[in-house]
Amino acid sequence: GAKQASYDAQLQRASGKTPLQAARQYVQDMLATYQANPIIKYWEGHNEPVWNNLEDMGWYAQFEIERMKLMAQYGLKCVIGNFATGTPPLELWPAFIPALQAARQYEAILGLHEYSCPWMWWMTGKYQLNPNEDQGDEGWATLRYRKVYRRYLIPNGFGDMPLVITECG
Repeated sequence: GAKQASYDAQLQRASGKTPLQAARQYVQDMLATYQANPIIKYWEGHNEPVWNNLEDMGWYAQFEIERMKLMAQYGLKCVIGNFATGTPPLELWPAFIPALQAARQYEAILGLHEYSCPWMWWMTGKYQLNPNEDQGDEGWATLRYRKVYRRYLIPNGFGDMPLVITECG
């Protein structure tokens, strides 16, 4: 069966690995899975990495760049980011811009997760914790991608970045 990595992005970062070392470890550990599924051309990286500062987000951007380069050597493409619903903090997106730049070259796709509870539309539009707030056609969990695109991607020239919601519920 497929080897499941016994580490996540945060553990790789905390262990002192460089982005290149971490990406090499990750791709090598997953290589048998990639090769066993030749029809699949796009692969996600770490699931739901959690970053709380610009330095860590910058490390992850470099990890994703190195992963895209390594995957290209095998004729494969990447779904980058794979952030959990409601993450990362919006102000960290500028540190991920280098990965978006590389994504163009390597034909990668931005992957995000969007969930909400008790309804998908909770924390979107008028359905806020504060009944006097209205997020319009955006949200904090579902439709958060619109905040990301409007505040960070479009102003930085990445309005055309392909997006896939890889988890939703």
